[in-house]
Amino acid sequence: MARLINRLRGVILVGPQTYEITFAGQAGSALAAEFDDCNVIIGPGTTTLRAELPDQGALWGIVQRIIGLGLEVIHMHLIAPPPSSGGTREDSDQSGIAGRPSQTKAAEAGGNHP
Repeated sequence: MARLINRLRGVILVGPQTYEITFAGQAGSALAAEFDDCNVIIGPGTTTLRAELPDQGALWGIVQRIIGLGLEVIHMHLIAPPPSSGGTREDSDQSGIAGRPSQTKAAEAGGNHP
C-alpha cells in the first residue's frame, strides 16, 4: 500500500467531465442509435457526440467505438466545468489527435495561424 501511495504522489485524479467528440460524416438514425448514451448533434458533414463521462477510460471507450465503426475522429473537446463547480479554467482543446492541429484558438483570437 505504501508503494502505491508513493507512486501516486503529485498525481491529479480526473473526475467526471463533459466531452465533445466529432467525427466525419452525418450519422443516420441507425448509427446515432449506436451512441444512445450520448447527445448526438448532426452538423454539416459531421456528427458530434456530447457526453458526461466518469473518467478518461470511458472517453477512450467512446473513441474506440467510433474507430471500430470505421469512422474518422476529427476533433475532441473538453467542456469546461460550470463556474459554480469552482473551476475557472477555459475550455481545454484536445483536437490534436489523429494528427490534426487545432485552429480553434487561433480563429477565436482572430488569427489564421494553424
